[in-house]
Amino acid sequence: MAAITRIRQYFWLLVVLMVLALVSFIFTSNNNGSGRGSNKTTIGKVNGKKIDWRKFQNAENILYKGASGDFLGRRAYLWNYFVEDAIVSDEAEKLGLGVSNEELNELQFSKDRRNLSEVIVQRFTDQQTRQLDQAKLGEIKKLLLDGTLNEDYKAYWAYQQKEIIKSRLQNKISALVGKAAYTPTWMAELVGQDQAKKADIAFVKIPYTAVPDDQVSLTDADYSQYLQSHKAIYERKEPTRKLAYVIFEIKPTAQDSAAQRAEMAKLGNDFASSSNDSLFILRQGGQWNSAYLTEKQLPKNIASSLLTQPIGSVVGPYISGSNYAVTKILDRKVIPDSVRSRHILISAKDQAGYNAAYQTIDSLKNLIETGKADFASLAAKFGQDATKTKGGDLGYAGPNQMVKPFNDLIFFKAEKGKLYIVSTRFGVHLVEVTGKKFDNNQTGVKIGTVSKLIAPSEATQTAVENTANQFARTNSTVDAMKAAAEKDPKIKYQESNLLKENDYFINGLGSNQTSRKFVKWAFDSGTSTGEVNPNIYLFKAPAGFYSDKAVVGGLRAKVKPGLPPVDVMKDQLKPLVMAEKKGGMIADQIKSLSDLNSIAAKYGVQVDTANNVAFAGSFIPGVGQEPKVIGATFNTALNAVSTPIVGKGGVFVIQPIRFAPSNTPPNIELVRNQQDGSFASQAKNLLMEGLKKKADISDQRSTFY
Repeated sequence: MAAITRIRQYFWLLVVLMVLALVSFIFTSNNNGSGRGSNKTTIGKVNGKKIDWRKFQNAENILYKGASGDFLGRRAYLWNYFVEDAIVSDEAEKLGLGVSNEELNELQFSKDRRNLSEVIVQRFTDQQTRQLDQAKLGEIKKLLLDGTLNEDYKAYWAYQQKEIIKSRLQNKISALVGKAAYTPTWMAELVGQDQAKKADIAFVKIPYTAVPDDQVSLTDADYSQYLQSHKAIYERKEPTRKLAYVIFEIKPTAQDSAAQRAEMAKLGNDFASSSNDSLFILRQGGQWNSAYLTEKQLPKNIASSLLTQPIGSVVGPYISGSNYAVTKILDRKVIPDSVRSRHILISAKDQAGYNAAYQTIDSLKNLIETGKADFASLAAKFGQDATKTKGGDLGYAGPNQMVKPFNDLIFFKAEKGKLYIVSTRFGVHLVEVTGKKFDNNQTGVKIGTVSKLIAPSEATQTAVENTANQFARTNSTVDAMKAAAEKDPKIKYQESNLLKENDYFINGLGSNQTSRKFVKWAFDSGTSTGEVNPNIYLFKAPAGFYSDKAVVGGLRAKVKPGLPPVDVMKDQLKPLVMAEKKGGMIADQIKSLSDLNSIAAKYGVQVDTANNVAFAGSFIPGVGQEPKVIGATFNTALNAVSTPIVGKGGVFVIQPIRFAPSNTPPNIELVRNQQDGSFASQAKNLLMEGLKKKADISDQRSTFY
């Protein structure tokens, strides 16, 4: 009773403490939470200008709604767009540049491809034909003017306009810089003289393999010297991490394979007894091809069976790549070597266009079949391609010269003299076969195939995951993990390249969300150097429905900005440092030899030649990229033998045997225009990279994804 009385006396204090605790919890959550579910919405800043996470997501939803695939790659593109847009808009404002409404309209819908924005050209060009879809652009323009464009597509187009404006402003700024380019006469004269310098050389190339690896001893000083010599390549301006990992491959066992083969054999029996082959193939996710395939086009391992077994037979199960497959023989017949046909094409670009074109073609078909009109006159009046002036005649065509639906119709289905309707990516065609040639009398087989991936069973996946988990528990440090791998030849220890905070590609593991999780863990403030993550990483197979790798991962090193330490870079640099040291050893061995033949004889190689080695280039015909060799060529007297040159592919000794005469003075204006044009064409990319380096960019993406 006394205890209850005391609680009542201090009840007000308990309430105050609870309120304070609640406020503290809310405050902590709001200030320490990640980008999701918190008040923190700034994903980055460019020169003080915020990039808002909500706007970033909105842009992603608008541009990539319903898209599958590499979403991390798409986000990398968006980040670069936001950064560049902030920089470009600032620079344009300082310079007084803008894009008028009339200019924007021309960039989107000009009839002249040269005046269109590169954004439009890229997105509205057919990747196969390389033709710009002007009809679709015209239709979009009309819908925009009418106010009847689909709301989702309207939002997409509005965002695309921002991309177009950014691109246009960037081009204007680059053009200003490009116009400032000027090559003075003295420089043009030097460049012209350099371009004229060419030589023929005799040379000996001694590969680095001439010195066995066990004869080379590498020290930390060698690695340090190499890093210093290649500082521009290896120096980093931001913190990086090196990951260590062991990959446990999840592959189907012999038992898994046998079980799946048995399942496919049963499926093959069902396929053989099926009365509706197309429906069966559809339900099993198989491949249905209306074409008749010749022996060369059939799978080699079952071609003879497909050509000889009765129609309706099922061949298989057989291995096709990473799958078990069964194939049914649907039909067989002799196919023509070439077919002559004629057509009337009504073009179409969208569903409404195809519907209208089909109705027109159907009406034309009826007119011809009822004798009210002839094919040639209707082709001349209604045809919408170049054949209309020839009555629609396409002449003789060999297999696969036409688009597939048209090809399959005239070669495998159409009877001479009958009319058919077929749709292709060009529109709707009324087709008549007027002739067939049979020279080789090749047999074609129409087949249907059902295949299933040979995948590890759930039991196999679980067993490998258990093995990986046990390995992680047993080896809780990177050193222990590496030592264990060295003792077991079935386990391979690997290390990544140096990774930045927002990276999502790991060598050997690919570009995916699991790689991104691994990188994020490595940059977490609670992760220590040498630590192994107790939770394994499961990587999905390309098919996506099972894991094909279980990975035990650890943090090998945290690397500060600047030149990375030698111990972190040794594995990556070893082949390069080894080659450089071997080059020095070979050079020492041959420096006393005075002619190419004796050098070649010493190493069992041949004296070779290269013609037209250009001073202004970096490539030697038949040799490859060897800039040091080119430099030595023009620094060595005619017929003299050079000192050893440690190149990319080996150690070279060269002898110039001809220098091209340069009696004609260079065309100064031509050289000047070439140099100015080259600079102007590079200005866009070079300028943006320079502006990015100059800008104050705060990147907080890793907080959000």
